[in-house]
Amino acid sequence: MLPYKRSMLNSWKSEYIFRSHLIRKWEKGRGAILRFSPKIGSLDTMFVDFDHASMVAASAEQGLAVRCNPTTGKLDKQLLFSTDDNVPLGVNALKMNSHRILWGFNAGFITMSTCRKMYTGRQLRVFSQFHHGPVTALALPSFSDHSILSAGEDSVIKIWDTRTATSIVNLNGVASKPVCLNVSPTYVIAGYANGDIVVWDIELEKEVERFADRLEEAYQDVVTVRATQQNPSFERRVISAPGSHASVTCIKDDPASSVVIVSYENTRSVYKYDIKTGRLLATFGHGHTVGTVSCMKWDMAPPKETGSLKPYSKPMAARIKRQGSTSSFSAPSISPSSSASKPSYRNKRLLVTGDTAGTICMWDGDAVADRGGIVKPLKTLYGHTAAISALYVDACKIVSGADDGWIRIWDPLTGLNINTLGNKIAKHAPVDRSDVNIMRVKNIWCNDFQGVATIGHDVKSWDFSSDKQLLARRQLRPKSKSSSTLSANVSQYELRQELKESKATLQEEKQERDRAAKLLHKLTLGGLSDEEMLEYALMLSKEEAAETFSPEEASRTTPTFTQEDYIDENDQDLVNALIASLSVDDATATEPSSANTPPDAPQAAPCMSQIRAESANTELSAADGTLHGGLSRDDYIDDEDDEALQYVLRLSRGDL
Repeated sequence: MLPYKRSMLNSWKSEYIFRSHLIRKWEKGRGAILRFSPKIGSLDTMFVDFDHASMVAASAEQGLAVRCNPTTGKLDKQLLFSTDDNVPLGVNALKMNSHRILWGFNAGFITMSTCRKMYTGRQLRVFSQFHHGPVTALALPSFSDHSILSAGEDSVIKIWDTRTATSIVNLNGVASKPVCLNVSPTYVIAGYANGDIVVWDIELEKEVERFADRLEEAYQDVVTVRATQQNPSFERRVISAPGSHASVTCIKDDPASSVVIVSYENTRSVYKYDIKTGRLLATFGHGHTVGTVSCMKWDMAPPKETGSLKPYSKPMAARIKRQGSTSSFSAPSISPSSSASKPSYRNKRLLVTGDTAGTICMWDGDAVADRGGIVKPLKTLYGHTAAISALYVDACKIVSGADDGWIRIWDPLTGLNINTLGNKIAKHAPVDRSDVNIMRVKNIWCNDFQGVATIGHDVKSWDFSSDKQLLARRQLRPKSKSSSTLSANVSQYELRQELKESKATLQEEKQERDRAAKLLHKLTLGGLSDEEMLEYALMLSKEEAAETFSPEEASRTTPTFTQEDYIDENDQDLVNALIASLSVDDATATEPSSANTPPDAPQAAPCMSQIRAESANTELSAADGTLHGGLSRDDYIDDEDDEALQYVLRLSRGDL
């Protein structure tokens, strides 16, 4: 199977080897994949320069642009603002090329930022005139640095001179809002919201130079010169869509063949017209049966003279031939010496469309049918589960992005999905997955081995080039002086042993702390403080007293204490001696009355029970400190120096 488009024109052998190598890299490559955020909001457009490892990404939501390195993610500190105030301000339209960014505002004015890296002059230019309504579309001609185009809701297309920042020509279309704007050296084409397409035959470079010459000749008020150019007469053609269609969504024009391919909103077909006559040439249909067309890309780049990969040496080519190739086409059996300057086949410029159901269709963009008949797709690719939002097409691959953030790489010859780049987001990341502006792939830019895509607010880049090329771009840290293998193994063993010992020590300390905490918890009755424990003891004593006595018994019973309750057990002998001395004194005091008793009456010896009874009935008088019987305490004490008796007296008084 021959390829749709040649990658290398020097020979079929080089084409075969080059394509085989590229397919293998994109299919089995495990290169570096990087994702970073420029932190300027949702990224709407970008321009990438792989040769110098630089890119510029812009956000219409914030009206900001930033330079960055797609291979390292490094951002330039200097932002490119859309206003002179250097504050973020959202724009309604945005267009970018290699060195210019065009901003269109809702207020009707436009500005242009110059994003050359070595540019030292003023980086922002504000244009003097306005549209009567929001700016809806912009155009930056690749063939002219001195002109730009803008379209507004006032249905006017303005051509501007960037050197004077003034409008030189106004083009009036139809009474509808222009939504698409393309320009070529010989015509200007605009698509409107009512489905019409308007073409003006105008040589843009000549008009800009004519204005500059008139301005130089007049050397006076610019307004006078601009007034003479305000309403020039240009041939205008209106191409109406077949049937009733909604707004134009995308326009792809080819100046070489003077054709334009147009997609409309909420339609399943794409239409091809002749720019000069407005005749319908073909209808690309019967491909999207479920969803409507949401994205379109036409590969109109000419074939490369030589590929970016250097030809293999003979041993490498022989090894590839022995191992077999993963390429999906068979090289024709022609001699290596045959010239490729006169190819025996026609290159097909692929037209690729994607729909809202995730289906991708491949068409022959140069196909023409009788009376605008139906052209069926070459292949239909299935794999996406969300709407297709971005496409990239070249001779060797098709790269597609969807609203869910997934990117798939396809082989156009076989229609196989050779690689898939997922949109990995953390499970608990604060991201609203239902927000299309955060998940959608809006731009895809690739070369032979590398690719860059904008996904919501982030930039994702990948590189499937050879390992040598990767190592050449990476800045590796210098290697330190390596020691012998034995010493390295010993050091690792010692480190592991120290780690084990540290873990064991920490575990023992933790267990000891746990045991101490449990013991303290037990002693403090669950962590009670001293005051709480005292209150708890008093509460328990009150509960025990209440359980021992009933309330009536507790009210009738009064505690009585005897003298023995106040006497220590060690002083019992002294107390007994004191009682004995008191009994002797009583006996002596009662001797006179013994005369009245009969002489022969037996005298009973005092017993200990009587002595104890008498001592128990003896009480101190609170008023005069005398014993019952009228005798004072000093009368019973012979020796005042007796320390034992003094101690007993103090004990009886309650002084101790």
